Order: sequence, then C-alpha cells, then structure tokens
Amino acid sequence: MGMNEYQKTYSPHNYEKSKITFLYLCHLLKGLLPQGDFCEVFICWLGEEDEKREDELKINLNDLQIEAMIYMKNALFE
Repeated sequence: MGMNEYQKTYSPHNYEKSKITFLYLCHLLKGLLPQGDFCEVFICWLGEEDEKREDELKINLNDLQIEAMIYMKNALFE
C-alpha cells in the first residue's frame, strides 16, 4: 500500500489510488463485521508470513482518520 509521506509527495497519483483502495476495503469490512467485532489485516510479501509484527495500528471503521495513518504491516479494524 502506498499510503505514506514519501508516496504522497513523490507519487501523488499512486497515493490517491492507494487511498481509494484502502477506503473501499474499510467500506467492505464495515459491512461484513458485526458490531463490536474486529478483524486483523497483515500485509506482507510471500515468504514473510512468519515474520514478527513491526507495529500495530487500530482503525475504527466508524471514525476513519485517513490522513493520520501511516504504512504498517499490521492493522486491526474495529
């Protein structure tokens, strides 16, 4: 996902495409998750599945703060 300050500055077109894709994922998850439930999304390259988490970002699907988000491998959607 290209949602970081570097992409925003040097590749704004890709940043906007990533932002639209991310918002669409959030919309789908919001429709699928029961109230109070959550899911975890882990983004990695093939072969990195067993690597330790770098960080965690909790995302409230009812209050998206898209501009405050940075690229992380792990996100919890609530």
